[in-house]
Amino acid sequence: MFSAAIKNTIYNPGLLLARSFSRKAKINVKLLKSVKHLGDSGVVVQVKPGHMRRVLYPQRLAVYVMKNFGPARPQNEESKIEKEKALEAKQTTFAPVVEKPNTEALLKKLELISTLKFSRKPVGKSVEGESQQIYGSVTKNDIVAYLRNTHDIVLSKESLECEERMKTIGNHDCIVNIDGNTKHKLIVSIEPLENSGI
Repeated sequence: MFSAAIKNTIYNPGLLLARSFSRKAKINVKLLKSVKHLGDSGVVVQVKPGHMRRVLYPQRLAVYVMKNFGPARPQNEESKIEKEKALEAKQTTFAPVVEKPNTEALLKKLELISTLKFSRKPVGKSVEGESQQIYGSVTKNDIVAYLRNTHDIVLSKESLECEERMKTIGNHDCIVNIDGNTKHKLIVSIEPLENSGI
Protein backbone atom coordinates (compact mmCIF):
# COMPACT_ATOMS: atom_id res chain seq x y z
CA MET A 1 0.00 0.00 0.00
CA PHE A 2 2.78 2.48 0.91
CA SER A 3 5.99 2.76 -1.01
CA ALA A 4 9.24 2.00 0.79
CA ALA A 5 10.26 5.68 0.99
CA ILE A 6 6.97 6.70 2.59
CA LYS A 7 7.07 3.79 5.06
CA ASN A 8 10.56 4.75 6.18
CA THR A 9 9.47 8.35 6.69
CA ILE A 10 6.24 7.56 8.53
CA TYR A 11 7.53 4.80 10.77
CA ASN A 12 11.01 6.15 11.48
CA PRO A 13 10.83 7.64 14.99
CA GLY A 14 14.26 9.25 14.58
CA LEU A 15 12.90 11.57 11.89
CA LEU A 16 9.97 12.61 14.06
CA LEU A 17 12.26 13.46 16.97
CA ALA A 18 14.66 15.37 14.76
CA ARG A 19 11.76 17.39 13.38
CA SER A 20 10.56 18.38 16.86
CA PHE A 21 14.04 19.41 18.01
CA SER A 22 14.92 21.56 15.03
CA ARG A 23 14.90 25.21 16.00
CA LYS A 24 15.91 28.20 14.00
CA ALA A 25 19.07 29.81 15.19
CA LYS A 26 18.88 33.29 16.59
CA ILE A 27 20.25 36.10 14.46
CA ASN A 28 22.22 39.19 15.37
CA VAL A 29 20.44 42.53 15.01
CA LYS A 30 21.39 46.07 15.92
CA LEU A 31 18.77 48.02 17.87
CA LEU A 32 17.95 51.48 16.54
CA LYS A 33 15.82 52.42 19.55
CA SER A 34 15.59 51.16 23.11
CA VAL A 35 13.43 48.04 23.24
CA LYS A 36 12.01 46.68 26.47
CA HIS A 37 13.58 43.33 27.48
CA LEU A 38 16.18 43.55 24.69
CA GLY A 39 18.40 46.55 25.27
CA ASP A 40 19.25 50.16 24.50
CA SER A 41 19.77 51.72 21.09
CA GLY A 42 23.01 50.85 19.30
CA VAL A 43 23.36 47.45 21.00
CA VAL A 44 23.77 44.23 19.01
CA VAL A 45 21.53 41.47 20.40
CA GLN A 46 20.35 38.02 19.35
CA VAL A 47 16.66 37.55 18.52
CA LYS A 48 14.60 34.96 16.72
CA PRO A 49 14.22 35.59 12.99
CA GLY A 50 10.43 35.70 13.21
CA HIS A 51 10.48 38.36 15.92
CA MET A 52 12.83 40.48 13.83
CA ARG A 53 10.79 39.96 10.66
CA ARG A 54 7.36 40.62 12.21
CA VAL A 55 8.00 43.14 14.98
CA LEU A 56 11.37 44.84 15.13
CA TYR A 57 12.11 45.49 11.45
CA PRO A 58 8.63 46.78 10.39
CA GLN A 59 8.55 49.20 13.33
CA ARG A 60 12.11 50.32 12.53
CA LEU A 61 13.36 49.32 15.94
CA ALA A 62 16.28 47.22 14.62
CA VAL A 63 18.30 46.41 11.51
CA TYR A 64 19.99 43.21 10.39
CA VAL A 65 23.73 42.90 11.07
CA MET A 66 25.70 41.44 8.16
CA LYS A 67 28.50 38.99 8.87
CA ASN A 68 31.20 41.24 7.43
CA PHE A 69 29.80 44.49 8.84
CA GLY A 70 29.75 45.76 12.41
CA PRO A 71 30.37 43.88 15.63
CA ALA A 72 29.72 40.20 15.10
CA ARG A 73 29.38 39.38 18.78
CA PRO A 74 26.10 40.23 20.53
CA GLN A 75 26.43 42.53 23.49
CA ASN A 76 23.79 40.83 25.65
CA GLU A 77 26.33 39.36 28.05
CA GLU A 78 28.13 42.67 28.53
CA SER A 79 24.93 44.63 29.00
CA LYS A 80 23.64 42.12 31.58
CA ILE A 81 26.81 42.48 33.64
CA GLU A 82 26.58 46.28 33.40
CA LYS A 83 22.92 46.23 34.47
CA GLU A 84 23.70 44.02 37.47
CA LYS A 85 26.49 46.37 38.55
CA ALA A 86 24.18 49.37 38.16
CA LEU A 87 21.50 47.65 40.26
CA GLU A 88 23.99 46.84 42.99
CA ALA A 89 25.17 50.45 43.00
CA LYS A 90 21.63 51.80 43.31
CA GLN A 91 20.27 49.42 45.97
CA THR A 92 17.89 51.94 47.47
CA THR A 93 15.48 51.10 50.21
CA PHE A 94 11.89 51.92 49.49
CA ALA A 95 9.50 53.39 52.02
CA PRO A 96 6.59 51.13 52.94
CA VAL A 97 3.59 51.66 50.70
CA VAL A 98 1.10 51.74 53.56
CA GLU A 99 2.18 53.47 56.71
CA LYS A 100 0.96 52.17 60.04
CA PRO A 101 -1.88 54.32 61.32
CA ASN A 102 -1.48 56.38 64.46
CA THR A 103 -3.38 54.10 66.83
CA GLU A 104 -4.38 56.70 69.42
CA ALA A 105 -5.63 59.24 66.87
CA LEU A 106 -7.56 56.58 64.96
CA LEU A 107 -9.10 55.24 68.17
CA LYS A 108 -10.22 58.75 69.20
CA LYS A 109 -11.90 59.25 65.81
CA LEU A 110 -13.63 55.86 66.05
CA GLU A 111 -14.89 56.55 69.60
CA LEU A 112 -16.83 59.54 68.26
CA ILE A 113 -18.78 57.19 65.98
CA SER A 114 -21.36 54.93 67.59
CA THR A 115 -23.35 53.67 64.60
CA LEU A 116 -22.96 53.65 60.84
CA LYS A 117 -26.32 54.11 59.11
CA PHE A 118 -27.07 52.66 55.68
CA SER A 119 -30.39 52.73 53.80
CA ARG A 120 -31.42 49.93 51.46
CA LYS A 121 -34.63 49.00 49.67
CA PRO A 122 -36.42 46.03 51.32
CA VAL A 123 -37.33 43.00 49.21
CA GLY A 124 -40.92 42.52 50.39
CA LYS A 125 -43.27 43.19 53.25
CA SER A 126 -41.88 42.55 56.70
CA VAL A 127 -43.01 39.50 58.65
CA GLU A 128 -42.94 39.72 62.42
CA GLY A 129 -40.17 37.72 64.04
CA GLU A 130 -38.05 37.54 60.89
CA SER A 131 -35.42 39.95 59.69
CA GLN A 132 -36.35 41.61 56.42
CA GLN A 133 -34.19 40.97 53.36
CA ILE A 134 -32.85 43.88 51.29
CA TYR A 135 -31.94 44.42 47.65
CA GLY A 136 -28.16 44.40 47.39
CA SER A 137 -26.16 44.29 50.58
CA VAL A 138 -23.84 46.29 52.79
CA THR A 139 -20.29 45.05 52.34
CA LYS A 140 -16.99 45.68 54.06
CA ASN A 141 -16.07 47.90 51.11
CA ASP A 142 -19.17 50.04 51.77
CA ILE A 143 -18.15 50.45 55.42
CA VAL A 144 -14.57 51.39 54.50
CA ALA A 145 -15.79 53.91 51.90
CA TYR A 146 -18.30 55.41 54.37
CA LEU A 147 -15.63 55.87 57.05
CA ARG A 148 -13.20 57.38 54.56
CA ASN A 149 -15.70 59.79 52.95
CA THR A 150 -17.60 61.00 56.01
CA HIS A 151 -15.08 60.75 58.86
CA ASP A 152 -11.65 60.81 57.13
CA ILE A 153 -10.74 57.43 58.62
CA VAL A 154 -8.63 55.30 56.31
CA LEU A 155 -8.88 51.56 56.95
CA SER A 156 -8.52 48.42 54.91
CA LYS A 157 -11.36 45.94 54.66
CA GLU A 158 -9.08 43.30 56.22
CA SER A 159 -9.11 45.29 59.47
CA LEU A 160 -12.90 44.80 59.79
CA GLU A 161 -14.19 41.72 61.60
CA CYS A 162 -17.80 41.28 60.48
CA GLU A 163 -19.87 39.55 57.84
CA GLU A 164 -18.62 40.07 54.30
CA ARG A 165 -22.16 40.94 53.14
CA MET A 166 -24.97 42.08 55.42
CA LYS A 167 -28.27 41.29 53.68
CA THR A 168 -30.94 42.03 56.28
CA ILE A 169 -32.43 45.14 57.85
CA GLY A 170 -31.36 45.73 61.44
CA ASN A 171 -28.24 46.21 63.52
CA HIS A 172 -25.06 44.27 62.83
CA ASP A 173 -21.88 44.22 64.91
CA CYS A 174 -18.58 45.13 63.31
CA ILE A 175 -15.24 45.14 65.12
CA VAL A 176 -12.42 47.34 63.84
CA ASN A 177 -9.03 45.75 64.47
CA ILE A 178 -6.66 48.74 64.46
CA ASP A 179 -3.58 46.74 65.30
CA GLY A 180 -3.22 43.30 66.85
CA ASN A 181 -4.17 44.51 70.36
CA THR A 182 -6.48 47.50 69.87
CA LYS A 183 -10.07 46.84 68.80
CA HIS A 184 -13.18 49.01 68.62
CA LYS A 185 -16.79 47.90 68.22
CA LEU A 186 -19.08 49.64 65.72
CA ILE A 187 -22.76 49.06 65.06
CA VAL A 188 -23.83 48.95 61.42
CA SER A 189 -27.48 49.93 61.20
CA ILE A 190 -29.30 49.04 57.98
CA GLU A 191 -32.64 50.84 57.67
CA PRO A 192 -35.37 50.49 55.05
CA LEU A 193 -35.28 53.16 52.36
CA GLU A 194 -38.03 55.76 52.97
CA ASN A 195 -39.47 55.88 49.43
CA SER A 196 -39.31 52.17 48.76
CA GLY A 197 -42.89 52.02 47.41
CA ILE A 198 -43.95 49.01 49.50
